[in-house]
Amino acid sequence: MKLWDIAIRQPVFMTMILAAGIVLGTVSYFRMPVDLFPNVEFPVVLVTTIYPGASPEEMEQQVTKVLEEELSAISGIDSVISRSSEGLSTLILQFDLDQSVDKASQEVREKVNLVRNRLPDGIQEPIIRRFNPSDNPILLFGVADRSGQYAPVELRKLVEDIIQAPLQRVPGVAAVDVDGGQVREIKVELDLEALEARRIAPQQVVEALRAENLNIPGGSVVTPQQELAVRTPGNFQTLDELRNLVIARRTAPVYLRDVARVVDGFEEREVITRLNGQESIVVRVRRQSGTNTTAVANAVKEELQTIAQANPNLEIVIAGDESLLVKQSTDGAFEDLIWSSILATLVILFFFRDLRNTVITMAGLPVIMVATLFFMDLAGISLNQVSLLALALVVGLVIDDAIVVRENIMRWVEKGYKPREAASKGTAEVVLPVLATSATILAVFLPVAYAEGIIGKFFRDFGLTVSIAIAVSTFESLTMAPMLSAYFFRASENVDREIDESRGNESGSGLLARIYGRSLNWALDHKLISSLVAVAVIAVSLYSARFIEQSFLPSLDRGQFDVSMEMPLGTSLAVTQAEAIKVEEILRSHPDVADVFTTIGGTSTPEQASFFVKVKDEDGRKVDTRKVINDLRSALANVPGISFQLADSATGGDVILGGKDVIVEMTAYSGDYGLLAQEARRVAQEMAQIPGIVDIDVSYKEGRPELQLEIDRQRASDLGLSTAQIGATVRTLVNGEVASVFRGEGPEADIRVQLSQADRASVEDILNIGLLSPTGQVIPLRNVARVQIASGPNEIVRVDRQPTISIGANISGRDEPKATADVVALLERMDFPTGIEAKLGGDAEAQADAFRNLGLALALAIIFIYMVLASQFGSFIQPLLIMLAMPLAVIGAILALSISGRPLDLTAFIGFIMLMGLVTKNSILLVDFANRERARGLDADTAMRHAGPVRLRPILMTALSMILAMIPVALGLSAGGEFRSSMAIAIMGGMITSTFLTLMVVPIGYSLVVGTLDRLGRRIRSGQERTEAGQSPAEGTVQPVGD
Repeated sequence: MKLWDIAIRQPVFMTMILAAGIVLGTVSYFRMPVDLFPNVEFPVVLVTTIYPGASPEEMEQQVTKVLEEELSAISGIDSVISRSSEGLSTLILQFDLDQSVDKASQEVREKVNLVRNRLPDGIQEPIIRRFNPSDNPILLFGVADRSGQYAPVELRKLVEDIIQAPLQRVPGVAAVDVDGGQVREIKVELDLEALEARRIAPQQVVEALRAENLNIPGGSVVTPQQELAVRTPGNFQTLDELRNLVIARRTAPVYLRDVARVVDGFEEREVITRLNGQESIVVRVRRQSGTNTTAVANAVKEELQTIAQANPNLEIVIAGDESLLVKQSTDGAFEDLIWSSILATLVILFFFRDLRNTVITMAGLPVIMVATLFFMDLAGISLNQVSLLALALVVGLVIDDAIVVRENIMRWVEKGYKPREAASKGTAEVVLPVLATSATILAVFLPVAYAEGIIGKFFRDFGLTVSIAIAVSTFESLTMAPMLSAYFFRASENVDREIDESRGNESGSGLLARIYGRSLNWALDHKLISSLVAVAVIAVSLYSARFIEQSFLPSLDRGQFDVSMEMPLGTSLAVTQAEAIKVEEILRSHPDVADVFTTIGGTSTPEQASFFVKVKDEDGRKVDTRKVINDLRSALANVPGISFQLADSATGGDVILGGKDVIVEMTAYSGDYGLLAQEARRVAQEMAQIPGIVDIDVSYKEGRPELQLEIDRQRASDLGLSTAQIGATVRTLVNGEVASVFRGEGPEADIRVQLSQADRASVEDILNIGLLSPTGQVIPLRNVARVQIASGPNEIVRVDRQPTISIGANISGRDEPKATADVVALLERMDFPTGIEAKLGGDAEAQADAFRNLGLALALAIIFIYMVLASQFGSFIQPLLIMLAMPLAVIGAILALSISGRPLDLTAFIGFIMLMGLVTKNSILLVDFANRERARGLDADTAMRHAGPVRLRPILMTALSMILAMIPVALGLSAGGEFRSSMAIAIMGGMITSTFLTLMVVPIGYSLVVGTLDRLGRRIRSGQERTEAGQSPAEGTVQPVGD
């Protein structure tokens, strides 16, 4: 028994199956993760090594190159990017996408352990961690003291105790990071004169602190009654114990207090954080991978509300909330889905002109959409911009099969059949085109779901979601559609009259069918003219594709942006703070700015400041973030080193400069970093002349002036001193060294040994440092070393072990593709020295790779469509006729993008791929019906003249329902709509042109090709009959032949 007959005869059974889909889909909806974009885990591993006080060149030579040499040998490595700055080395290891990130990180850890003994002794242990885009904070908030009763160190400790600890226990929270405030530190400020007078070396102080501040377990003592643990508690409990520590013995004990001052103070501040004009503690909350962003953020905010009520003296201000954008985007996608459903319903109502039949036709839509959620959950697909885009687009697509089935059932009802009988016959008649159209859609989107590269992973959710929805809709159209039609369609007034089966199928009725019928007859009567016009249209469509502009992913206005400021090198943190406060005031003065989070300074970068700016979103009023940036750009024009960065991309942009609009990557294969820097500055100057290019930033910057000590090795050796001893002594005295940890009264704190500020305030002070020789003689540093003032790069970047400099810029007041094309033309015109190469970086390589992979997916989709159609129709020729609609869709899509001013981005490209499956649906309906007419004995030309008007109504219904369903998505008025609109615009344009042109071109091609094959077949059969009978063949009826 056929599936639709089971549904008609067993309605309760089929209703329970459909109800199960609704129940499971509803449960899945509430448990599915919700995020902005798909949770794509890239196999990227970061290795971070800290070497306090080391210059960028030293970091490169002593740390970075050692690690690069070892780690580059790991199998599966795609690229190695290294950054060496003052005291910091960072390696970014990008593996092939098919590599397991767990395995990759384990191999990196093993390799680092192998070379650990080749790294300098003074480094901190290398930190190895995996990179995941979902590691970005979902919540950013500041905590300030309303009462003024807490010192900065007390406020930070309070935040760590009553905010950080409770939030870490919230389900779904991965980490809670706290920045700002002050951290307690016990300072041992050495007195240089006292040390020299008592012949005490700084390292003796450090070693004494390490040796005495210990808590050593001593095993256990077992008596007949009990077992006693033995330990030697030696931790300092008070600062007086620390001051009274014996450092050495001469004629009398030398105490720490004799050679140093012990101060209960704070770590030297490198970073100052501010929120909305006042200094505060900043907290970042990160979620666990795969969890629901909105649910985790809401749980954290509920906990914060409880904390705020219990601590009224604390002011907690949320500056960044990723969950709001996620929720708004999700709600916006569902709004588009609802409006699309309404518009599609109006199309059905217009053609059916019957409310009951319209409701019956659309009743399957919620069943399809809800059941699709269940299978999405099984496939591990979250609710995100990409999967919701797929759901919004398939609204007009999933009801197509139901429209075809129900329209055909209605046609059989209108012929006089009872609804149950019409439901069975009507469904059986169109089961082939229904399966064929569904198969073609699956053939289109499964290659998209499994495309290679980063973009393949990114759009996997899209391809799978569409494929799942199509599969569910096919099942619904062959079960629920005939079932409801059988029991709820009204019987025709002709139901009791005798039906003449020999009459075959009736011609199309209605005004539109008559108009189209006359137009089709004219086209078929003038095939040459019509064919030339069709060929010209196809040629123009293919040629016009050369002129459309391209871009990567559509921008997404997140309602926030970043501003960076860079003062001259050597600027103190206090001066940078003063200037940053002025910038902060200008930013906050803009009427559309809600919050400003300021970070001043950084590790070895006191001259830098960054501002995270959140734009207001009140009463649903959508503020254009780019307009706010343009307003502020003129107000901040005189600020040194000011630059803006809009976080509107789904990707991370450039590893070095972040998300700039355009990135130029320059590489010196000769290894000459100085020459590379010179050429980079030249490129930056030329780029500044291009209209629309602003905020130019070069990753290469001159380093801070540094004091280099050149050791006289011979003289030092004569005095019993080594370079290592001299360097270690200078580092301890100038940079300071953490000797131990104080765990006595008050919060735990590091014990730092360092020369007092007064003794290291000038170059002369450094040269006067006394070095203790093995003979006890105090030797001034100036006697064994001379000073040289020099400077080098602030940061050294290498890509695949080659020196690299990035030049980034934003684009303002001009289309991004045009400005980017000018940059490419500039690079082609410029002559570079041998060994220097310049090319577009950032997203450019990813864009090229993505278009290449999607181009392959498009080619595979066309091949698979042909295979599916050939299998369905049992013909090698007819699939080619059906596929004539494909190029007809291209011209409409390109024209729609051009009129709307949208470039061909990746979402629009997927819209092109989607069109390849959509536009064949109309052709399938025409060709399938014409084949049925040929089977009744009609020639190909007459069969298509009958098929056109009869199939006009379902073709227009499916096309218009798809086109109107795209309107809410194309307008992009809802939150996150700008990400979805390009694809919808391309689909609308392609559907409009292909629908109207297909109604003419496919019948002409069918009449010419199939008619010719039929005539050829008749001649072959006639010749065979003459040969067999030995007489002239009688005039026979037309018989279709295998095509």
